[in-house]
Amino acid sequence: MKQPTARGRRRLCSALRRSYRDFLVEQAGEPILFVYLDGTKEVIAERMARRQHEYMPTSLLDSQFATLEVPDPASENVLPVPVTDSVEKITQTVLKSLDHLKSFKRWQ
Repeated sequence: MKQPTARGRRRLCSALRRSYRDFLVEQAGEPILFVYLDGTKEVIAERMARRQHEYMPTSLLDSQFATLEVPDPASENVLPVPVTDSVEKITQTVLKSLDHLKSFKRWQ
């Protein structure tokens, strides 16, 4: 999903596999910061069960975790963020990490 912002674009997707993330970086022509919301299947299942909408049914959770290749901060441009943090803390963590991205061509 593409969402325009005042200073560029952000794209939201699952990018569960390393090959998907590599493809996105290749197509962008420059680094992409991947925010990895790190959480256990149990925590995520509990949150999904409380949702008012159905973005993804809970029946797909097992297959999503089976497909997931956890991003490696040593070899990928990834920011792991605990999914158990509050929305406000997650937002602040991500925003604080964006300063180094201002040198990328899409921010100019």
